[in-house]
Amino acid sequence: MERATKTAIKKLVLDLRHLLEEDIEVVLKRYGLFTNREWLAEARIPKADAQLLADRARMAAAIEVEMARGIKRGEATRWYIREVAFTYLNRLVGLKCLEVRGLMDEVITTRVEYGGRSQFHRDFRHEYPQLAAKADDALPDMLEAACRIVTDEMIGVLFDPDSESSVVWPRYPALRRAIELINGLPAEVWAEDEIIGWIYQFYNAEEKEKIRKRGKPKLPIEVAVINQFFTPRWVVKYLVDNTLGRLWLEMYPDSARVRAKCNYLVPEPLPAPDGPESDENTFTPDPNSPINNPQAPARRQPKPVTEIRLIDPACGAMHFGYYAFEVFQAMYRDARERGWPIWSVDYTNRQPVLPPPTDAEIPALILAHNLYGVDIDLRAVQLAALALYMKARVAEREADPQHRAQYRVNLVCADARLTNGGLRERFLAQYKDDPKLQQVWRELFTEMEDIAQVGSLLRPEERLRQLLDDYRPSTIELETERQPGLPGVPQKPRQMTLAEAPGGEQWTPRRTLSQMVKNLHRFAKNALVEADVNAQMFAVEVKKAVSLLEILTQVYDVVVMNPPYGTST
Repeated sequence: MERATKTAIKKLVLDLRHLLEEDIEVVLKRYGLFTNREWLAEARIPKADAQLLADRARMAAAIEVEMARGIKRGEATRWYIREVAFTYLNRLVGLKCLEVRGLMDEVITTRVEYGGRSQFHRDFRHEYPQLAAKADDALPDMLEAACRIVTDEMIGVLFDPDSESSVVWPRYPALRRAIELINGLPAEVWAEDEIIGWIYQFYNAEEKEKIRKRGKPKLPIEVAVINQFFTPRWVVKYLVDNTLGRLWLEMYPDSARVRAKCNYLVPEPLPAPDGPESDENTFTPDPNSPINNPQAPARRQPKPVTEIRLIDPACGAMHFGYYAFEVFQAMYRDARERGWPIWSVDYTNRQPVLPPPTDAEIPALILAHNLYGVDIDLRAVQLAALALYMKARVAEREADPQHRAQYRVNLVCADARLTNGGLRERFLAQYKDDPKLQQVWRELFTEMEDIAQVGSLLRPEERLRQLLDDYRPSTIELETERQPGLPGVPQKPRQMTLAEAPGGEQWTPRRTLSQMVKNLHRFAKNALVEADVNAQMFAVEVKKAVSLLEILTQVYDVVVMNPPYGTST
């Protein structure tokens, strides 16, 4: 990408950020929420109806979650404004990226023949004339409808109009101006593969400079900002080719597509001969290496493609996953053509046996089974989800224009705010009849209180296994495992571990986390019935923490990342 293009993207992103943050701050004042003074009591808010008060309660609950971590009300309110603003910025540019790739009707691009509106906006107004009569020209309603269309295919993350960042919308003039700014950038720039990464990079440009001048980060989100760097394509390709590509060729040396794709593979040399005549500068490729020779024997036990997992634990905009998607495509296609295993045991044991996937089915499989990412910055996770979704949809359309899958991305934002206090105790009360299991969750909550700072550095599996192994339903004598002892000396019974106890397979970390998710849904459902906004927010935060645990307790074949090498100066 040329320097002038990157300069134009940077200006656009910063202009959008300022526009949306300033507008959302004004919008919040209507709800009695301020950054520089005390909030208005509900009774003092002018013309406050039931809906306004309900929306205020949701926003206040989100802000108070941040305050419970020791942040002052004004800063916590500014944090919420930033959350809302960047969510709308990401949605608007995301819709633009989708339309220029032909993945949906034009939502952002305005045309004279549509009365200065987009095609989608024109059609929406015709379908809903009562909304078109509103002062805002049904623009927010139209954008929400477009977001719901994408959400139906890409579950959650960015376009979910029911998220806590969607309680309020920017006002009509700000939305119109944002759309004008976005349309000022040529369509070919929005079609660039790297556009998402540069949007994320430039969004934090001013903030990063302020933090560096100040000397060190104050808030968890600033840790993400200071350690954010754009990873060039060649670096991504080199690392993925020599990890994921190498892994696959060690299993299947004659995988032609993967070998052709991974042309940054470093060849393996013959071991240097011993003796004074050896020359360290001489490189002789090893003919028996599966990396060098497609006819060489495999050196690694083969695995089904759906069981090979790659994670980026500091994923940013998911540059590594974006390219790894292409390598996985080659893996699936070669496996299908050569008859190599594709489905995991869970699938192959099903009846009837699943057929090999078509090219149009492969993209959804890659997102569901092969690619994982974690970041402490929600902005990054939103854009990463968008990048992977676009990558998958383009590949699906190229294979079969009529095929439309639903996509699930394995991306988690490690920003859960697990505040202590009454809500935690209310949740733990679900386990009052089982104090040992209650203690398991109590200790897990304590361990995860700093999750927003450490992110994927959290090592939960060992602790979770220890806690679960300590939780034993009973002491059972293992008659079948008694070893012959000395004559006349009684042998002490050994206590069973959870895995050995009847039904012990249910007490693995992943099965236990799945049960906790079910309990969370029940807790959140009850909170919804009781109209308890704070309890609903607590359930949302715990669900994020459990989602992170679910990802971190899996075993991965490949870990790639751009390490956090930033400094505070």
